[in-house]
Amino acid sequence: MLKSLFLSTSRELTLFSKISREVFLFGAMVVFITLPWAKSLSSFGIGIAIGMGFVYAMVNLKELTKEDKRYIFLFFMMYGLGVMSYFYSENIDEAMAKLFLKLPLLLLPFSLPLVRKLGDKRRLFLLMTFLLVVFGNALVSTIHYFLNFEELNAMVLHAKPIPILGKIYHIQFSVFNALSIFVGIYLLDKLKKNKWKYLFAFLAGANFIMIHILAARTGIFSFYLTAGVLLLFYTIKNKSIKGFIALGIMVLSLVAAYFFSTSFRNRVYDTEKDLRTYMEGTYPNHYSNTQRIMAFKTALKVLEKNPFKGVGIGDVKDEMLVQYELDKSPLLIETRKKPHNQFLEIGLQSGIVSLVVLLLVFLFPFIKSRHILTTAFLMLFFISMQFESLLERQASLYVFSLFYVILMPLGKRETEGASTIS
Repeated sequence: MLKSLFLSTSRELTLFSKISREVFLFGAMVVFITLPWAKSLSSFGIGIAIGMGFVYAMVNLKELTKEDKRYIFLFFMMYGLGVMSYFYSENIDEAMAKLFLKLPLLLLPFSLPLVRKLGDKRRLFLLMTFLLVVFGNALVSTIHYFLNFEELNAMVLHAKPIPILGKIYHIQFSVFNALSIFVGIYLLDKLKKNKWKYLFAFLAGANFIMIHILAARTGIFSFYLTAGVLLLFYTIKNKSIKGFIALGIMVLSLVAAYFFSTSFRNRVYDTEKDLRTYMEGTYPNHYSNTQRIMAFKTALKVLEKNPFKGVGIGDVKDEMLVQYELDKSPLLIETRKKPHNQFLEIGLQSGIVSLVVLLLVFLFPFIKSRHILTTAFLMLFFISMQFESLLERQASLYVFSLFYVILMPLGKRETEGASTIS
C-alpha cells in the first residue's frame, strides 16, 4: 500500500532503496561512534536506523524472507511478554523505562531486508568503525591506567574495576573489546589481499593486549571460551596443525598475561580470594563473585515462586530485595544485587517462556549459520550473558541489536567487493 501511494515507478523505487541504505548506514555509524561518550546521540542514531529499516520493510514487504519473519516473531514474542508483564508490575516507572530501552529489540529486526541491500563494502565499514572506536577508547583507558598505576592496581585487589573513560560500564566494554578482536581477525582475513590488512592486524593485536590490561573478567573469559571452542572445532574438523598451534598460543598468552600484566595478575588473585570466601562461608560483602553467586541463588528462588509470569518487568530488584530479607542474607543492602544473568533476569521479568524465546534468538541463527564472525558473535554474547544482563543496559543492547541484524544476512557465500576497498 505504501509503495503504491508514494513510489509508483521503478526509478523511484531504486532511489528510495539507495536513500534508505545510506540513511540506515548513517544511523548505525552514529551509534558506534558515539557509543562510549554520548548516550543521547546513540539513541538518535539507533532511532534513525530503526525508523528507516521499518519504513523500508513496510514498503517492500515481499523482501521479508521466512527467516526474517522468524526473527521478527521471536523478538516480538520476547518484547510482547515484557509488555504483558508491565500490567502486573508495581513499579510502573521502571517498567516503562525498560520497555522504552528495549524498543530496538522489537523494531530493529525489520531492518533485515534493508541490511541485505547494504552490500559487503558498507557492512565492512560498519565493522571497521566499531573496531576503531573500541580501540580508541581502550587506548585512552589503558593510558589512564598506566598514569595511575599504583592506585588502580590496588583497586583491582579490592574487586574494583579499572575505569573505562566515557559513559560506558566496564563489563560492557570488555565484551565489546572481545568482539572487536574477532572483528579485527575477520577483517584481516577478508582483506588479506588489501593494504588495509596491516591496520586490522595491528588493531586486533592491540585490543587483544589491552583486554588483559583492563582486566574485566567477563570479557576475558567470554573471549577465551569462544575462541577456544571455535579453534578446537576447527582443529578436530580439519585435523589441522595450525589449530593446535593457535590453541597453544592462547594458553601461552594467558600465562604471559599473568606474568607481565599486574592488573591481570591482581584480578586472578582477587578471583581466587572471592571463590575462597564463598567456599568457606566467611564475610561475603564487597567480594564481587561471592555476591554474584548469592544473587544468582536468590534470583532462582524468586523465579521458582513465579515461574510462568515472572514478577513484572519493573519489579525484579524489589522482589529480589524481599527475598534477600526472607533469607536473612548476610549481604549489606548496597551489595544485594540483581542476578547478573540475562536469561535469569528476563525469566524474572516475564516468566520462563521469555527465557526460552531468548534462547531461541541465539539457537536458530547458530544452527543455520556457517559464517565464522556470526558464530563468534552469538557465542560471545551468549556466554557473556551468563555473567551480565547485557540487554538491560543501553550500550550493550544497541551493539547486540545492530550486530544481530548486520550479521544475520551473512551466509555461506558473501557478496563480492570487499577487496575493492582502498
